[in-house]
Amino acid sequence: MRSPKLVSHKQRLKLVVLDANFYWTEQLFSAFRDYADILLLRPVDFRAFKNRYGSYFVDLKPKQIIEGVWEQRICFIPGWLFHYWFLTESFFTYLIRKFQGNNPLIFIFNYPYYYTLAKKLKAYSIYYNIDDYRHYWIGREVQTIETEKLAVDSANLTLCTAKYRASYLKKQCSLKANQIVHLPHGCSPKLMVEQPLLEPKPLPV
Repeated sequence: MRSPKLVSHKQRLKLVVLDANFYWTEQLFSAFRDYADILLLRPVDFRAFKNRYGSYFVDLKPKQIIEGVWEQRICFIPGWLFHYWFLTESFFTYLIRKFQGNNPLIFIFNYPYYYTLAKKLKAYSIYYNIDDYRHYWIGREVQTIETEKLAVDSANLTLCTAKYRASYLKKQCSLKANQIVHLPHGCSPKLMVEQPLLEPKPLPV
């Protein structure tokens, strides 16, 4: 399958991240704002949403947080990822298409169950694997393993924050091994030293 065309001399690239609820996910992809308009989608279950934001709401329009980067916070009812996925997928498709317009799109997704949305968008897609998801959803362990294979197979590129996960997925999806890359989390410059220390240095306050 040929990769969707990304380079355009006239149109600015659009990059959508689903979901961007983790700090390093946000930081990694927001760094591309010089080259693309970034949309960070933040879907959260209604219970966690209330604890995090203090009330229940949905951002119907992207909110700019810094130059070149927007976010949309979405409060979801239980079952949004599985039982009502057909509705959720349509809603995400609407939000992403509205942000994309007629521009080329890169779609980054970090849960394997989002792979059907990636296929529906027909964009260049990146599966950003940040964990072993087998035990995230009780009773769906086997389903999650099989779904992840489909996610890797459908994505143009798979990024893994853990070297173990990259090695594991290369074995499970051998035909896509060349498109699976280990990309560890970054480190804040404040936590770096110029050379190894004999004793641990106190963390910055």
